[in-house]
Amino acid sequence: MKTRFFNNSLRLISIIPLIVIALARCAGIDKDYKHHNNGTTIGSSEGSGPSRVRDRDNRRYDAPVQIDPSTALASDRVKDYMNQQRQEMQRELSEGLQSRSIVVQFLNDHTLHLTLPSQEFFDIYNANIHANYQSSLTKVLSVISKFDKTVIHIIVHTDNTGTENYNRILSQHQANAVADFLNSHGVDNTRLRVEGRGEDFPLFSNESKEGRQHNRRIELFLKPIIEGKIDWAFWPPN
Repeated sequence: MKTRFFNNSLRLISIIPLIVIALARCAGIDKDYKHHNNGTTIGSSEGSGPSRVRDRDNRRYDAPVQIDPSTALASDRVKDYMNQQRQEMQRELSEGLQSRSIVVQFLNDHTLHLTLPSQEFFDIYNANIHANYQSSLTKVLSVISKFDKTVIHIIVHTDNTGTENYNRILSQHQANAVADFLNSHGVDNTRLRVEGRGEDFPLFSNESKEGRQHNRRIELFLKPIIEGKIDWAFWPPN
């Protein structure tokens, strides 16, 4: 009896450090955090500060920066400019497009929409970009650096594993990581807008492993900066 009690006690003692480490890792993501982005301090909610305004759909977003109107696209140039960017993006990402791991879409408002699988960049429950998987982002970078008359909205989604709050903050951390990567490689920070949408917009059922894998994704919306409607480029995409 004493031997069994002793063995059980040893087993419990050996498990406690693992529990503590796991809780610490979760707390590191799930706690409220602050990240400096576009001159705005973003907290655990939508964001705060005087630079937060609302778009026509009453959604909060970072106010447009001061952009010289002469650098914006004339309305009659937008379609060709964005279509040329789409073609170059498709050439750069041809391997991912063929395997269907990457999707490039040209939306009706001339926004260029890219969808990339986040598991190629992040471990589950992690916001550090794998050095081995930066090639796709580097290819995207080469195009958006050349076509600089766009605002880049980085939106990250998770599956429903974990709590809703955990997933929302994790996705925000991952979106920030993508923005930091682009900014550190020369993309002007004023062009970058980030948003973590957590588990709220699944593409597939989270009941299967395959569905959860597809739901963990990075979306990039490249919106053209157009003369007379510069603010529109900064509105969050639907």
